[in-house]
Amino acid sequence: MKREYLSQTEIGTIYGVSSHVVGKWLKSLDLRDQNGHPTNKAKSFFGLCGKRESTRAGTWINVWERNQILSLLDQKGHKRAG
Repeated sequence: MKREYLSQTEIGTIYGVSSHVVGKWLKSLDLRDQNGHPTNKAKSFFGLCGKRESTRAGTWINVWERNQILSLLDQKGHKRAG
């Protein structure tokens, strides 16, 4: 089965919050460092984080494996929108 990866903006849409809020959540889980990069903890989860080409040519964004990241956020009590 192919893994689906989501940007922070896409995760935010699921929870009804901004990408900045998602970034704070990821930092609180020690999955994102102060510079916005995945931490060693995030990298230790098989397939949790990856990279996707941005809409800006030549730039990349960090993305998060859908099932794993949503499960982690749900477990921490974050409520999905709708």
